[in-house]
Amino acid sequence: MLRIINAIKRCLQVPLYCRTLPVSETGERGRNGLQRAVLYVGLISAVLLIAGCRSQEESGSAGAMPVHVEAAPVKVAELQQELPAVGSLSSSQETVVAPQIAGRVVSLDIAQGQVLERGTILARLDDSIQKAALAAAQATLNNARDIYERDRQVVKTGGVSEQQLQSDETAVQQAEAQLAQAQVNLQYTTIRAPFTGALGMRQVSLGAYLKDGDAIVRIRQMDPLYLDFELPQQTIGRIMPGQTANFAVPGLTGEFEGTVTTIDPALDTDSRSVHVQATIPNPKLLLKPGMFAHVRLIVGTKPETLFVPAQAIVPEGDVRYVWVVAAEDKAEQRSVEVGVYQNNWVEIISGLKPADRVVTAGVQKLYPGAKLIVSSYQPIRNQRLDLTNPQENSAS
Repeated sequence: MLRIINAIKRCLQVPLYCRTLPVSETGERGRNGLQRAVLYVGLISAVLLIAGCRSQEESGSAGAMPVHVEAAPVKVAELQQELPAVGSLSSSQETVVAPQIAGRVVSLDIAQGQVLERGTILARLDDSIQKAALAAAQATLNNARDIYERDRQVVKTGGVSEQQLQSDETAVQQAEAQLAQAQVNLQYTTIRAPFTGALGMRQVSLGAYLKDGDAIVRIRQMDPLYLDFELPQQTIGRIMPGQTANFAVPGLTGEFEGTVTTIDPALDTDSRSVHVQATIPNPKLLLKPGMFAHVRLIVGTKPETLFVPAQAIVPEGDVRYVWVVAAEDKAEQRSVEVGVYQNNWVEIISGLKPADRVVTAGVQKLYPGAKLIVSSYQPIRNQRLDLTNPQENSAS
């Protein structure tokens, strides 16, 4: 560099004899010398600027401090192919408990909000009329039977015709039917739970007079429940009974699981969507009918899929980058093609290999070729940002 500068300086020296030349020649040579001086000064400035920048870059790269980062190896796991949906939970059985005959409520034992076994007595109606009707029907039957037995004995002697005996037999049958009806009406005065389920709020009070069909209380079966959701028409070829439906419910931690049991054979004509129903076991009764659910229907699996933590992805417009720990622990930036996001892990379609390590923390300080001090990846423990691999959970 010094040799270049000295040579330029020698070129800038103007001959002394220009003072003895004629004015016109001296002016011409002076102007030429001035132009040449300006040119060389600009050249020197450019050379010095380039040399200074190169020197600064060399000194900066040589003395750059290493960057502390966290890195995680690329995970290879099975990808569950999913269809997202929103749905709601409903009871597999639900009805309003109501009397089948009219009467006044004389007993009421409704444990609101509690789960009762099938056959549990919920209410009793005044049964005095039904008991009287039952006694009358029993007496009628006894009388009809006595007449029939007497005429059956007499018919052998010809004192009673066969037609009369047949009429007596019909009377017995009618009396038996009336007795059966009276017995059923008496049973109807006791109102029981039709199936095992949870009771809602009662809708009557003790002493109320009820007509047949008046609501007493609503009962809902709690285990199992149904999960109903809809999927667009273009996915119908990927849906079939027996598939697993995973879902999360706002207000409850963790995920729940059910099995697709019914697919509506007809699509909704307005939305062109198919109605899917899954059966959900609910032994702990944590889930309630009417709850809103975020559904992930598992429709297949993709083996040998690459995953990286979501925090390793650096977006720049439509492009996605990751920083890779390259040879000699130096930083290398790569563009990647990403797929689906699952539990804050991201599927990598292209751009990485199974043996790569990606930077998960400290990416803001990186530049190509930066020297790295690498620490192990520390997953975020916040439940809303949990980066735990679902495949690792299932394996454990």
